[in-house]
Order: sequence, then C-alpha cells, then structure tokens
Amino acid sequence: MAGRRRRVTKSAFHPASRSLRGIDRRRTHSAFCSRTRGDFHYHQAVRHAESLLKRIPELRFDLSSMKRVLKHAIPPLNERPLVLLHNDPHPWNVLVHEVEGQWRCSAWLDWEYAWSGDSTWDLARLEIFRLKPIGPTPAAFYEGYGNTPKDPEWTIYELSIYLWMADQYLDGEVDEQRVLMPTYKAAMRYLERIDEVVEKIGRAVGMA
Repeated sequence: MAGRRRRVTKSAFHPASRSLRGIDRRRTHSAFCSRTRGDFHYHQAVRHAESLLKRIPELRFDLSSMKRVLKHAIPPLNERPLVLLHNDPHPWNVLVHEVEGQWRCSAWLDWEYAWSGDSTWDLARLEIFRLKPIGPTPAAFYEGYGNTPKDPEWTIYELSIYLWMADQYLDGEVDEQRVLMPTYKAAMRYLERIDEVVEKIGRAVGMA
C-alpha cells in the first residue's frame, strides 16, 4: 500500500504552483481530477449538488446559476496563496494546556489528511465540523490567528463542505455517537437556502 502513495513534492507547496501536484490523492475526501484548485472546488460542489438533486426529489435550487457563479469564482480561488493545510481541523483534534489562567494550544493532532491550499479552507472546516453541538469558533481564535475569513472564499468553501456532508449523510446509516452528527444536520438544513448562498457568492465575485 505504501508503495503506491505519491510523494509530496516541493512544487506542491510553492506559491507559483496552481495544480496541487504530488498530493497523496487517496488521503483527501476526493481525488484531484482538475487542473487548478479553483477547478477542484468547482467540480466538488457541482458533483455533490447534482447528486443531491437526484437523491432528494423535493429539493429545489438553481443548479445552472450555481455553475455559472462558481465558474466565475475560479480565478480568485486560484490566486489565493498556497500554504500547508491540516485538512481535518476540528476541536477534537486540538490539545490545549492552561497557562496562568489562559488556555494555550499544545498541538494539532491527526495530520494524515494534510495537503496544500488556501488557509481559508481549514478555517471553514474548523467552523463547520462538529462531533457535538458546541457552538461557533470563538472570536478569540481568529484574534490569535491574526486574520478572519473573507468572501468569496469563505462562502464557497462553506457551500462545498455542506454539499459534501449532505451527500455523505445520505450514503447510509450513521452511528450518531461516532460521526459528525451536528455537521450532518446543519448540512441538511443548509440545503434549504442554496440559492441565497449562491447569490451571496455572486455578489462577492462582482456578478451582481
């Protein structure tokens, strides 16, 4: 098995690289089948949207509009700086310790899904992925991080993740004690406002 893994090359982390070459494809939630990061996120969102429309007959949203808006968003996504991503950040993958009455981060666990990409992708996953309903990421985290997520990237990644999670939820039975049940439930609610989200992305990329 190990012999079939693709070694991560320096070019995958270089800011000039837009193709994500060298990433271990089996360790991501889906294989990279496109030329750029923007293409990848476009195809991920559209693939899951098409699947959900087939699986939920009563689901209604404008897929053509989604495709048009996300196509327009590909160039700004490609221009985002490449950094090393954890790719599975959620509160249960963080160790903390107390120092003088304040909590400090000791370590991030479980780096087996690491890849390179836009830092906002990790921030979106940190906000969305929940094993328990613990509420949103505290503002203090973003203060310490030194940056807050911005559109259009934030909402595009949010859309992509929730479509993925909703599609995954419909794949079969889940153990509510072991999986991201709050995330799955939030994803199913999110489907009710897809058109509103797409309009928001359209405004952010200058289509309104």
